[in-house]
Amino acid sequence: MPVELGGLDAQREFLATSYELTARTLLPVSQEFYSLAYVHAGHRPKRRLGLHSPMRGEPYIIQLHEWENLWFEGEQILLAGWLTHEGFRSKAVVLNVGMPTFQFAHTRTKNLLVHVDALNPLGRLLEKVREWEDGKKKQPPDHF
Repeated sequence: MPVELGGLDAQREFLATSYELTARTLLPVSQEFYSLAYVHAGHRPKRRLGLHSPMRGEPYIIQLHEWENLWFEGEQILLAGWLTHEGFRSKAVVLNVGMPTFQFAHTRTKNLLVHVDALNPLGRLLEKVREWEDGKKKQPPDHF
């Protein structure tokens, strides 16, 4: 199962690393994370996944029912465009601690910022999603 881990390193710089996991195998992570922001699986896992940090002590187990997309209750979300990971990394600028933003008077952590006008338009992306959905409907299920 392909898995990507993303978060901050000791210098509080964004870090993402990918691994190919196999069942019932311990895999040491080659990168050191200061904090872990997300775990992204290539597909919905069929088994639970455990994460262990010596700083935390006990492992954190992601159960099968916990694999889901995030929903932001009560928040307004405006889809303005999209970027690939590579595009984000090449266009992002650092927003240092204490800088004013639209959402907050001052930021409490260092962030990365991409201006809306640097995003790709949504039209072509939505067309690709429709094509993918149509192709998915034509394929037989891979399990019962």
